[in-house]
Amino acid sequence: MKKPFYILSFLIVTIVILSLVQIALFNRISTRGTLLSTLQTKIEVLEHENYLLSEKLLIKSSLTSIASNAAELGFVNSKNEISLNSPLPLSLRQ
Repeated sequence: MKKPFYILSFLIVTIVILSLVQIALFNRISTRGTLLSTLQTKIEVLEHENYLLSEKLLIKSSLTSIASNAAELGFVNSKNEISLNSPLPLSLRQ
C-alpha cells in the first residue's frame, strides 16, 4: 500500500524540481538577451566604422590623391628619361 504513495511522492518532487530548474533557465536566458542586443549594436557600429575607414583608405591610395600630395610636398615629374641601351661595362679579368 505504501509503494504507490512513494512513487506519487517521487513524481511530485521531481516535477517541482524540474519546474524550478526551468524557471532558473528562463531567467538566465532572458538576461542574456539584453547582453546579446548590446553586443549586436556594438557590432553594427564597428562594421560601419570599418566601412568608413576602408573608404578613406581607398580615397587616400588613389593615384590622383597621391599625385596631389606629391605636388604639395614639392615633388615634380622628371622629364628626363634614363635608358640603358648598351650594357654596363664589366671587368673582363678578375
